Amino acid sequence: EIYTLSLHDALPISQNGIFVLLDIHHFLDNALVQRLVKGIVHDAARTARTLILLSPRLTLPEDLRRLAVRYEPPLPDPALARQLVKEEIDLWLRNSGERVKGERAAVDQLVRHLQGLSHTDVKRLAAQAIRDDGAITMSDIERLHHTKYDMLGGDGLLCFERQSGPVGELAGGARLKHWLSGRRAAFLGNIPGLPAPKGVLLTGVQGCGKSFAARWL
Repeated sequence: EIYTLSLHDALPISQNGIFVLLDIHHFLDNALVQRLVKGIVHDAARTARTLILLSPRLTLPEDLRRLAVRYEPPLPDPALARQLVKEEIDLWLRNSGERVKGERAAVDQLVRHLQGLSHTDVKRLAAQAIRDDGAITMSDIERLHHTKYDMLGGDGLLCFERQSGPVGELAGGARLKHWLSGRRAAFLGNIPGLPAPKGVLLTGVQGCGKSFAARWL
């Protein structure tokens, strides 16, 4: 998360500037830090400043939150995720002189399962899949499942379900399958101007088959 504060001079540097504070979430509970930040904000009589607070997680105190503008970089869409994977494939070729081996189906699966992760995580996990053996195979997809499960916090409220097979092979759920088939193009990102949905929310009473259906989506 990135918070941008439009600030003015209370810093010891006299020229205009953009100041980036990294991992400041470790210090925002400190009253002195809060007082210094507010002092920068309210000293509007001199040179303008922009202060950027950059952190993987950031909760501003109430008296600072009203002074800030929040910005969250968008996650890579399917096209960008594929481009990032290709960049790692090209990097392997430049460094090793060998082409990445594997199957196109495995690459497609890799791209699909990397969606929902950050730009940095997509590149890192794609590189991990390639570097162990110079190939992208279905065994890499299985390892990615475990890694993504851990990243999403597998011991919390969120449960990561591995896909069991094509939804068409799911017994029952005729209405669900009909609903999904009519929206297949949208979920695959094949409708121009329409962002691909991030997922499907299944609700219902306990034992009605939500988790079972999730394994086939």
